[in-house]
Amino acid sequence: MGMFAYMRHYPNPRNLPMTGILLYPRNDRDLDLTAVSRHNPDERIRFKTVDLSRPWPEIREQLVGLVG
Repeated sequence: MGMFAYMRHYPNPRNLPMTGILLYPRNDRDLDLTAVSRHNPDERIRFKTVDLSRPWPEIREQLVGLVG
């Protein structure tokens, strides 16, 4: 998977576990899944939908909640 390759080559001097996030606009249902690398269980990719039909303050809250 390309995202895992990107994460492996991203500078991580403290060698902390990394999680990449792929955001998609919400369609007919919410999605919140996590994939774990077969090579390194500390590498994860989260697949998440965001409801773009909501008012901006709610969208912002969703996004901040992902990284906070």
